[in-house]
Amino acid sequence: MDKRLIVCADDFGLTLGVNNGIVDCYKNGILRSASLLANGPELDHAVELSREQPGLDLGIHLSLNDFAPVCPEIMQDLLDGRGFFFSSYLKVIKKTCLIPGLGRRIRGEFRCQIEKILEKGVAPSHINSHKHLHLFPPLWKIVSGLAREYDIPYVRYPVERIENLSWLLKHKGNRKFGRKLLFFGAFFLFFTLWHSHGTSRSRKVVKSPDYFCGLYATGFLNEAVVSDLIKSMRPGLTELMCHPGYLDDDLKQCPTRLLHSRENEIAALCSARVKQAVKDCKVEVTSFYECR
Repeated sequence: MDKRLIVCADDFGLTLGVNNGIVDCYKNGILRSASLLANGPELDHAVELSREQPGLDLGIHLSLNDFAPVCPEIMQDLLDGRGFFFSSYLKVIKKTCLIPGLGRRIRGEFRCQIEKILEKGVAPSHINSHKHLHLFPPLWKIVSGLAREYDIPYVRYPVERIENLSWLLKHKGNRKFGRKLLFFGAFFLFFTLWHSHGTSRSRKVVKSPDYFCGLYATGFLNEAVVSDLIKSMRPGLTELMCHPGYLDDDLKQCPTRLLHSRENEIAALCSARVKQAVKDCKVEVTSFYECR
């Protein structure tokens, strides 16, 4: 079986700098897919840029955190005092479990986000979500159902091989790495329990790549890490999640911890070393659209 790689950028539509960074990674690097943030401040700019790059494969980055809802009238239980979704994904999960009928309204909000992207003339090839909330089994059921309804072939399954976490240790060199390592270790165990309980049974009705990577390396995805991820690929289809972008003033004001790291990702995805690793490992760079 051949090794195929989909490099997919999240947050397309967040800021002008993020949008331009994603497009530069498509034009000059190994990125082929990007996920549009329906409630992103610069969604229209992202769609406009994508029309100039018709080969850039587009999907949908659903969000129940940080940003304003597309349909605020049905999402009051998940909004802060400013009318934005809560930043805490745990608060969203807690409320989803405790408030009767909230799941039905979340389905309505997700439907509004999908419809907003479709109204822009985009034919999405994949769905994922901000902070991976769709992996929570009740939300996975909603998202996978909407994917089938709207004929969107792929849904991200963000469970990464544990060995990727162990070898990432050699790339530490960051004071915050130990704390992030504990966080992602807990994240891995938490979501593994979830998917083993409910999510895995529903994976048969939607498609996901064979492997997923980039979760543990979020914020640390530099040239060396990307090269090693490529070298460690197994035969089959792998999705590499990334968050490239240029650090502009708008990004500094956004509810994200990923700032300077986004420019490191641009350098990595466009680097000669990474392109050489792709060539040496006989990896086919592809997109969700090409794998439909």
